[in-house]
Parts: sequence; structure tokens; C-alpha cells
Amino acid sequence: MLNSMEQRAQAAIAEADKQFAAGDFKAVIGSLTSSKAIDFASTATQVQAHKLLAFSYCLTKKTALCYAQAQRVMQLDPAFQLPEAERSHPTWGPAFDAARKRAAAPAKS
Repeated sequence: MLNSMEQRAQAAIAEADKQFAAGDFKAVIGSLTSSKAIDFASTATQVQAHKLLAFSYCLTKKTALCYAQAQRVMQLDPAFQLPEAERSHPTWGPAFDAARKRAAAPAKS
């Protein structure tokens, strides 16, 4: 059984998925950034939310925020890989590549 935060986070993602499919990327951003439950959800659920946020920021031409969300995904799951169909996207493919390279780079002291 899922805890209430996980359920609320998954409900927010389900709503955001519908908004994304309808092309309402600003609504996706609003739904996911206003859901406090995501921060308390499982790592897999957080990854799903931040990936959707990254895609939505990319599609609304908020490049810095797109890259920041891609970095957040890599922080949560360093082994994360976009599926091939998503990796070739001209905007978020490079964002996730850059985040992966940054995550793999040795920390500067």
C-alpha cells in the first residue's frame, strides 16, 4: 500500500501527464511545482516528476530550468537513461546528456 505522500505525488504526475499529452506545458509546470508531495515520494516517483518538468521547461524554452531539472534527475538516479526515442529529441536530449556528464565529472575542490 502506498503512503499518502506517494499517492498524492502519483496523482499530481498523472494529472501532469494528461496536461503534457494535451500540449499544456505551462500547466504541467504549475501542477508539479505546486505539489509538495513529490519531495516526499519514492525516488522513482521523484525522477518521473522531474523528468516531466525538464521536458516541459525545454518545450517552453526555459532552457536553464530544463537543464536544472535534468540535473535533479541525475542526482536522484545517477544511472538514469532516457529511452532511445526521447534521447534523440533536439532539446531535452542534450539537456540530459549535459546533466549526465556533469554528474559523472569529478567534484572540484
